[in-house]
Amino acid sequence: MKLNTKLLNLKKFGAITLLAATSTFAKAQTNYDVNYQRVSMGGTGVTISNKVGTGTSVGDVVLYQNVITVSGQAMDVVVHTLSLTNGTISTFDKTGTGTGYTNNDDRFFSPQFNMNSGGGSAKFSFEFIKHGTYSTTTKTGTLVNLQHVILNTYDIDGNGGNGSNQYNDFSGFTKAELGKTTTIATSYNSTTGMTHFRSTIDSNSTNATADNTRARLSYDNMSTFTVSVGAEGSGAAYFFIDFSVGPNWSVTPNTLTPPIVDLNTNTTGYDNTATFSNNAVSFTTGGSNIPPQSTTPSTGTTLDNMTISVTTAELLNGGSEQLKINGATSGSPIALNFTDGASIPNIVLGGVTYKVAAKVTGGERSLVFTKNSSTTIPMVQAEALLDAIQYNNTATSPAVGNRVFDVTVSDAGFYSEVPAHFTVSVINPLPLTLVSFTGTAKNTDVQLDWLTYREENTSYFSIERSNDGQNFESIGTVTSQHNTDQQYQYSFTDANPNNGANFYRLKTVDYDQKTQYSPVVKVSMQTSDVYQSVVASPNPFNATLNVQVNAAQRETGYIRLFDVQGKPVYNASQTFEIGANNVSIDNLDNLPTGMYILQIQSPGINIARNIVKK
Repeated sequence: MKLNTKLLNLKKFGAITLLAATSTFAKAQTNYDVNYQRVSMGGTGVTISNKVGTGTSVGDVVLYQNVITVSGQAMDVVVHTLSLTNGTISTFDKTGTGTGYTNNDDRFFSPQFNMNSGGGSAKFSFEFIKHGTYSTTTKTGTLVNLQHVILNTYDIDGNGGNGSNQYNDFSGFTKAELGKTTTIATSYNSTTGMTHFRSTIDSNSTNATADNTRARLSYDNMSTFTVSVGAEGSGAAYFFIDFSVGPNWSVTPNTLTPPIVDLNTNTTGYDNTATFSNNAVSFTTGGSNIPPQSTTPSTGTTLDNMTISVTTAELLNGGSEQLKINGATSGSPIALNFTDGASIPNIVLGGVTYKVAAKVTGGERSLVFTKNSSTTIPMVQAEALLDAIQYNNTATSPAVGNRVFDVTVSDAGFYSEVPAHFTVSVINPLPLTLVSFTGTAKNTDVQLDWLTYREENTSYFSIERSNDGQNFESIGTVTSQHNTDQQYQYSFTDANPNNGANFYRLKTVDYDQKTQYSPVVKVSMQTSDVYQSVVASPNPFNATLNVQVNAAQRETGYIRLFDVQGKPVYNASQTFEIGANNVSIDNLDNLPTGMYILQIQSPGINIARNIVKK
């Protein structure tokens, strides 16, 4: 049996199980674009040396040097033998042709086994490092990330013995190609988290690179991975891993791709981020977050399941941290402090019922969603389910920090190989909502007015003024109501404003000495004191926000919308006529729920409003 590995990311090869350790490369690693060139595990120019043992026993280490050179940098590969179960390794890396097979190549990694009754397996890890950096102390070197690699696994068959079927498991690939008359079946191995490539025959094919017993996988990235190889029956089992494009197919192969999850279709990559303060935040932004692909096993029509995972150590508020299914009529929310195998109520969303399985393994907790009434989920329902999933935290003072969720889906044995990450930044803002803050010229004074809502533990407000909008000083304080769940109106008069422009802001201080600043308001004493105001409705808003601006003079300015982190989500220029100006901001339905700041700014207007997206 032969395995062709071009840039392994994580795999498990049949009889050889490339138990793909996820491609583990750190951001600090240097990227090298292989551009689908061969990575040689032997042959001319490659030096193979045993660092610990000979590779045939657990704990052995073998170093392959000069396997490829990219942009002038030579690369090495460190191979560790991690485990061996119910069998022996007769040859760690066979060269040349032998009994029962042809077309082996010295550049392949070709381990050979003798499996005991009932079959056996072995695991190897591969680490790509810069040439010459191997350390006898750490038994590794300076890791690199190889990009655009192709891996072939050859000879996934049997040895002629009854039930000697061989198999490979892979992860991390972006595309798989199988021969037109393949004898390989695919399924998903939920235990290893890999796509399972298994021979449907137990007879031996002597041509190791034959189309029907070959699988070719494409990878975007590869650095470190684990390979587990094994067979279901006893006797000889040969594997061939080739890190190259491999020979031409005799007939155009069938192409299969794993499904993709893209949590934010408005940005590059598959990931999404959100900030949680008081309101639940959605995992998705944009549309078609599970884009249908004609090359997936179901041709983009269905999914088997959807899995949401998070590291237990990141959950700091126990059962207060929840997965909320927005719009669900039953089963929501789900507290994230569940135990392994816990009974989770069914979710009913849009009249569709989903089963939820809870898993806790190795410090990671997962929720697996499947259709209650059938084996597959139609794509339109899967999209609706993903769009409804939100993170919520009901703790009085949520623990500040990030929660990173992985989202994967499966389709007929093909699992989305690169999880989409949803990072929630949990912040703990001051327990006060500043609804509005305005400034108005009144003869020779400036009157400042602000409206608050739900004050908790608030001590006082410091009013600060600046003549340049940069350097502020306190000009007075106002004691707060301290604790109230109602709206409360405050006022402060500046009897000595500067000639010209005056910039004002509020500094809110609570009893724990936490502080926060309001948006800046500009008041000019040279302009008319005609009343200027801004009204935003509805508040909370959904898809459309109506803004009415009363202007004292004709001028051009801007209407801007910011999230709570100060990131602009809407910015448009606007000419304001004297008097009332009505403006509609449309297409806001894709904004995450939460608080936003509406700012109206022009030479004579600088007004901000806090508004809420429901």
